[in-house]
Amino acid sequence: MITSILEFFSNIQNPIIEKLLIQFFVAQALAHLLNAYYKHIKRIFIYKALVGIILAVTQVLIMLLPAKIGSVPIDISTILLLLSFGFFGYTQGFIVLGVTLVTHFLIGPPHMWFGLIPYAVASILPSLLKQYVMDVRKKNIRGALFVIGGFINSIFLMAVLLLNVEVRQNIWETLFILFIMFPAITYLNAIVMYDQRLQVYTLEKLAETEALQRASINAPHEMEIFVIDRDFNYLSFNDFHAKNLNRFFNGTARVGGNFLNEIPNTKVRARLEKMLARALTGEKFDVEVRLESIPGKYLHDFYAPIYNDQQEIIGVTVFSYEITERKKREENITYLSYHDKLTNLYNRRYFDDYVENMSKTSGDIVVVYADINGLKIINDMFSHNAGDELIITVSQHIKEAFSRIGVVCRTGGDEIISVIEKTSLADVKKMADNIKEKLLTKKIQGIEISVSFGVAATNAKRGLAETIVAAEDLMYKDKLDDILRHRSNIINILLDQTQVLKLDPIDDDFLLGLARKLGKALALSSGELHHLAEAVRLRDISSVTIPEAQFLSSCTRDKETCILIRRRLEIAYRMLISTEEYSVIANDVISMHENYDGSGFPRSLKGAEIPLKSRIVKILCAYGLLMYQGDRFKSMSPKEALSILKEKSGVLYDPHLLTIFAEVINGHPLKIK
Repeated sequence: MITSILEFFSNIQNPIIEKLLIQFFVAQALAHLLNAYYKHIKRIFIYKALVGIILAVTQVLIMLLPAKIGSVPIDISTILLLLSFGFFGYTQGFIVLGVTLVTHFLIGPPHMWFGLIPYAVASILPSLLKQYVMDVRKKNIRGALFVIGGFINSIFLMAVLLLNVEVRQNIWETLFILFIMFPAITYLNAIVMYDQRLQVYTLEKLAETEALQRASINAPHEMEIFVIDRDFNYLSFNDFHAKNLNRFFNGTARVGGNFLNEIPNTKVRARLEKMLARALTGEKFDVEVRLESIPGKYLHDFYAPIYNDQQEIIGVTVFSYEITERKKREENITYLSYHDKLTNLYNRRYFDDYVENMSKTSGDIVVVYADINGLKIINDMFSHNAGDELIITVSQHIKEAFSRIGVVCRTGGDEIISVIEKTSLADVKKMADNIKEKLLTKKIQGIEISVSFGVAATNAKRGLAETIVAAEDLMYKDKLDDILRHRSNIINILLDQTQVLKLDPIDDDFLLGLARKLGKALALSSGELHHLAEAVRLRDISSVTIPEAQFLSSCTRDKETCILIRRRLEIAYRMLISTEEYSVIANDVISMHENYDGSGFPRSLKGAEIPLKSRIVKILCAYGLLMYQGDRFKSMSPKEALSILKEKSGVLYDPHLLTIFAEVINGHPLKIK
């Protein structure tokens, strides 16, 4: 249609029409030329003003060199205004309008004021057309709007021109120009204007979309994103990928460049090529990898194929981010879940899994079941820090011996089990005996380290699970011999320490002498006299479990109400009751702090509920404190001391025993050796 209209105008020989056509095509060519250089920088005001000035100069030339109907000038100045406002914008349009008005008044055509109306219409009309035309999708409707716009512009222009007689005399020519030529020219101009505007709009949206896409892929500052085609050439990538490619592989990412060629490490390149080829088959997947070129670096890669409109795979998008810290945390969690925190040996969970797996295999396996003797006593007497030191020391010795040939696990508080392959039962037994002997030379808080071992091997009739049970049974047999000797050894060591840490300054021989005298007066048997003497010797055994300074700072003035004594006595009782030698007097020892009226501790026993030997030792110790200090007597007579004790008769001390004791003292005065 446009071609037909152009051919029609080219066949017209009328000089007026020819001049108007020349004006139109010059203006249209100028508009296209300006747009070619202007569309990428149009938001800068100085360029807007510059384009407006160029269009305004063109408008002035058109208005100064018009075509004429008779002597009445006619030009396409209104069309250029339509072009300026509709195609470029308000800044350029108002510049052209201002220059047009100035030129109009300078020329001073007939009916000058009425001539302003077409300019106003030509300035307002494009704004109205743009608002609707850009939203209209059907081309025919857009065309109708363009034609209507041209007619509206021509109607106002015709109204002004008809004021001239010469125009009325050439009415048909004028009608042709205004209602055929001008609407046609307006239509052509509007079509071009719309197409150009649509093109600019599309380019702007494309640029915005590209900028948004670029911003989106660059937004994750710790994720690499890149897109490649089927030949592994770059289609797009984010800055983080380009930075890492250069940082780790000294490569350069560029659109069109081959991605794999930028990877010098053959192992990395082979893995990536394999993954990309897999994605190009249509599979979407993710994978965690350990980077071959950088030890300890882990990546999580996600591969997604790209499809075109025909659902053909044209490339792959890859998302990759580093997970090194996460993997380290996971490895640490895994390590902690299978290792004992204190000793770094494998724990019970690992042991159970290992035994389950090993039970499915064939071959000779030796199990070493070790149990630390006296751990609870060490914990009770010297705190858990000492117990931890004991566990660590034993663990290190067992680990040094067996970790190279088997698996060493701490399966309980004091249990360590080793599972050993490809080593004979005899050799393992010898190694266990060597560990036992070495540990006996080590001491924790002055107490030698004792460990019981049970060693057993699998055979045709006994699997691994049964062998573990057998090794445990053998360990308990070994423990029967070890534990009694070990606990007696502990008691003897504690007795030695009580000579340094005991609460009272009384000489043991002094108290033992009193005990023999009172025991005979009470007609005690020789066995009971022996137990009484042992109770005297053990009276301060609990003092080694808590430092003396800490003990004294927690006591009242008479020391009888010390809170920490309760804990000492509980520990001492458990320790004594666990030994064959001292278990018979364990109750006597811890009851020495009971008071006759029930106000003592640890059990608030009263009267005859308190063991006899406990009541005896309580009186002996109280008397000794009053009479004896170190290697000399205090300046107090036995009578004075007994008088003080009688003040507490029935309260702290047994009245009957105190009476007998007074008779022993009065009838048989003691002499210091």
